[in-house]
Amino acid sequence: MASARVTIGAGRLSVVDVCSVAALDASVALDASVETPSASSAFTLQLSASSSSLVVRRAVLVLVLHRLLRLHSLQNAEHVATLLNQQDRTPADVTTLDLPVALSPADQTAITNSPLVLLAETTLAVGGARALLPVADAVSAVTCETLRADSAAFEAEFVDSARPHRGIVTSAQNLRLMLDGSKYIDSQKEGATDVAAVLCIPQYHGPARDAVLVAYKAVEAEINSAVGDSAAATRAGAGIHPQALKTALSATTEALHVLLQGSVDRLQVVDSKATDAPKSKDAVELVKATASALSRELVPSFKFFEEEEEQLKARLAQKNAKAQEAAAKAAAAAAKEDEKLAAMPEAQRNKILEKRRKKLEKQKEKESAKKSGKDELKIGLGSQALRQYLMGLGDWQAGLGKSAFDLRTSSFSQFLDELFVRLGSGGARRKPKIAKGSQDFLPHQMALREKIFNKIRMVFKRHAGVEIET
Repeated sequence: MASARVTIGAGRLSVVDVCSVAALDASVALDASVETPSASSAFTLQLSASSSSLVVRRAVLVLVLHRLLRLHSLQNAEHVATLLNQQDRTPADVTTLDLPVALSPADQTAITNSPLVLLAETTLAVGGARALLPVADAVSAVTCETLRADSAAFEAEFVDSARPHRGIVTSAQNLRLMLDGSKYIDSQKEGATDVAAVLCIPQYHGPARDAVLVAYKAVEAEINSAVGDSAAATRAGAGIHPQALKTALSATTEALHVLLQGSVDRLQVVDSKATDAPKSKDAVELVKATASALSRELVPSFKFFEEEEEQLKARLAQKNAKAQEAAAKAAAAAAKEDEKLAAMPEAQRNKILEKRRKKLEKQKEKESAKKSGKDELKIGLGSQALRQYLMGLGDWQAGLGKSAFDLRTSSFSQFLDELFVRLGSGGARRKPKIAKGSQDFLPHQMALREKIFNKIRMVFKRHAGVEIET
């Protein structure tokens, strides 16, 4: 958002800050605590190869700004901040950068000794992929409801034993939390959705999650690595090699390909006319393509929910019409009964009225028990929260598309992370682990156990048995 503001100083710079300024057009404010050295003549800073992407060029400027602040070059930093805050002044090429104050050769080396364009691209890629991790889990869960998929492959008993990788376990838990309370899940015939894109969602998303989180930490370490002269570096004679960045970018790109292809495959199960995944090698474009694919994947599911709600309303209206008709008939019958009651003695009339009242109360209790839960759309707790959040955005597809690169506290990604925590600590709880060689009972098993013991207890009591508390 243009109204957002990011404060950048000589301290630690996060991936969130870079993505906010570069991709979300947040403005920049400088930390006023940085001291300004004496000014000198203007000069041109030579940088590495440029990029055609405006987002990447803005990310390069953010990284240069951070390095200038760490070198206490406040005038140059203010100039770069102006370029960022006035988008029409963002240079079309960042191979060179005109600065108002000259830098020493050592300071120039401190800024240019790492490949800034590669660092910018990798930062945007890992930031975008990190933002899309919870979105991919949530959207795939909604698709599972539309397909009435079997949730056995997401259960802890299978995942924790057969696929005990941290990312897979986390993704499977997110799916269980999203789907808790749904009447659609597990309601399809066996084998109806026997496709890997649906059954193996945790095994798709889990490794991608692990790879992105490792790359995210590596990039933040790279952004905040030392600048300026280093005696150790001089003795070592080794420059800054980009292999760490290349590895992080490669892993993130592969993870994005997995998320994108999985989303497209699931959409093609729901809608056979859906197109294939776009081919792109650019990591930043891949983030945008993945966000767009996840947005398209939700469309048929939300349409399905709307159709289900319309059918529910139609059934409810028909039921109400029948109830009104029955009430009219009951009123006519009651009028005839009242005529008979008027001719009866008062004691007999009161007795009949009391019986009628009790019968009416029981009938109301039965009707309320039947109505409970049947007059609303019974989708998963997480799916319901997701739908309400997106519908509150108005143009939810555009809002979901903008969720890429957004890791701020008000972002959609942060909302989903908090939703998973809230659901995990609230209603939907994980089944307890049972150690090998021991026996424990789940709630439904305990209820059955109590029922059986009560029957045994009643038989013994009928035969004069005495219960002893032990």
